[in-house]
Amino acid sequence: MMGSMNIGMTSPYIETFGIACGAAGSVFAVIDRIPPIDSSSEKGEKLDSVKGAIKFKGVRFQYPSRPDVEVLKGVDLLIEPDKTVALVGSSGCGKSTCVQLIQRFYDPVEGALEVDGHDVRTLNLNWLRSHIGVVGQEPVLFGASIAENIRYGCETASKEDVIKAAKDANAHDFIMKLPQVSALVFFTAVVWL
Repeated sequence: MMGSMNIGMTSPYIETFGIACGAAGSVFAVIDRIPPIDSSSEKGEKLDSVKGAIKFKGVRFQYPSRPDVEVLKGVDLLIEPDKTVALVGSSGCGKSTCVQLIQRFYDPVEGALEVDGHDVRTLNLNWLRSHIGVVGQEPVLFGASIAENIRYGCETASKEDVIKAAKDANAHDFIMKLPQVSALVFFTAVVWL
């Protein structure tokens, strides 16, 4: 009698247990997934220097989650070193996708993407990404000095490197006009979020 009562009391939890087993299957599928691009791989070429020439050659791409929607349709583009290029277009036309392909978060479905004449698929991924600086569409600032926020991109940067980076990003003049910021306190000014 006691045994049958206990079994009856567990019946509401059997459904919860079944749902948990289904959810665990999804979690383990993500854990066991082998990504097509291994970000921890040490394989690949590391160039001695980077000039910065980027070339898209007939690049076609669709995201794996939406294989029926072609985002890039045979893109041919040459970005020369030391040139400023703006990708302009409506939302969803592939501007951010181009940047993600350069960073090699994805590989083109068709065509090639080259940096200084080398296919990005042949380059060491960590080396490649360490030579790319990206400012997101909605940058995040940490509760630290302006210099510390800039230095997050390269922790070994000197004071001169940080000032040069601010000037290269056309941010130095803006920073110097902020209240309580001068050349002497550039490195102690706090950016409040």
